[in-house]
Amino acid sequence: MESLARDHITPRLLLGLAGFVAGHNRILLCPDTDATASTGDYEDAPAAPVHLLLGTPSRGIAGGGPRRTHLVSWHLPDFADQVGRLAADTAFSGHAYLAELGDKVVRFGTDWLDRQNTRWMPVYEARPEVTVRRDHSSPAAWLRGKRILVLGAGALGAPVADMCARAGAAHLTVADHGLVHPGILARQPYTDADIGFFKARVLADRLNRIDPHATRVEALVGNVTTRLSALDLHTFDLIWDCTANHIVRAHLERTRRTDTAPWPHLATLMIGHHATRGIAAISPRGATGGGTDVLRRTALAAHADATRAFDDLIDDFFPTTTPTELFQPEPGCSDATFTGSAADVTALAGYVVSAQLQVEHLLVGL
Repeated sequence: MESLARDHITPRLLLGLAGFVAGHNRILLCPDTDATASTGDYEDAPAAPVHLLLGTPSRGIAGGGPRRTHLVSWHLPDFADQVGRLAADTAFSGHAYLAELGDKVVRFGTDWLDRQNTRWMPVYEARPEVTVRRDHSSPAAWLRGKRILVLGAGALGAPVADMCARAGAAHLTVADHGLVHPGILARQPYTDADIGFFKARVLADRLNRIDPHATRVEALVGNVTTRLSALDLHTFDLIWDCTANHIVRAHLERTRRTDTAPWPHLATLMIGHHATRGIAAISPRGATGGGTDVLRRTALAAHADATRAFDDLIDDFFPTTTPTELFQPEPGCSDATFTGSAADVTALAGYVVSAQLQVEHLLVGL
């Protein structure tokens, strides 16, 4: 308090401000009580918490430059609620008697605080002027502040949506018509308590808790092709098609070809039969074709390559004969898409997404 007084923050001002804040906190705690309670009611209502935060220019930045404000905080005892509000009501009163009483309250409050042990509080902060995001130089930085649409909330779509939310996308829409079933828990990020609920809504609720001040996530439940017709797709910066569904791809292809306005970037992601390979078909903004067109051209180029360098790609994604291996999916799996663990799928999803975002960086520079 002596240090603050040198900067003209006197004990009177400090206690008065503490009292003002305590009164406001008390209203928030008990909104139904009378905000103009008299001094006689000070001991009746529960004490409001009072914390003092102080900004000190004690943190430097890498490479020198100006020092940044570092926040320190401590918790004042509950009695500060009563002393502070009494000081605010008397020390700043225009009545001579109350002002004289306020001087005594301030002296009493100052002596009382001087005898208290300091209860420091940890401060968790992420202010941009004193912190640097750990992903600021990674391909995922491209997603920050963007509007993203993720089609599918399954083994591939759910981790992709999670990556977008953690990267700081401003708005994220997750579209899926499926429910959570017991069989999908082996590799999709849902829990037993989610069974019977729509994947998109469960996922959106969870992702909204990551950084609610920076990212808003909404669910789009229902048939994807039908619901897409109700969206203005031009408002998005990027569309991820993680459905592995040829009907969805055909719908996107037809809609993109017949739409005269430029579309956002479209990335069609798929995983191979045994989750050992992934592929991303990227249609940049302004391209004439979508994911189906890119995959078709890729298949033709792979089959025409005389070096047979792409045989593994052909076997996984563009086989000439239908695989005869029988695979009975667990309950809740709509199609026998691929086998693989949560570790396999998550690792592949991260790798494919990172590679695709590197392309986005290149596209921005073109």
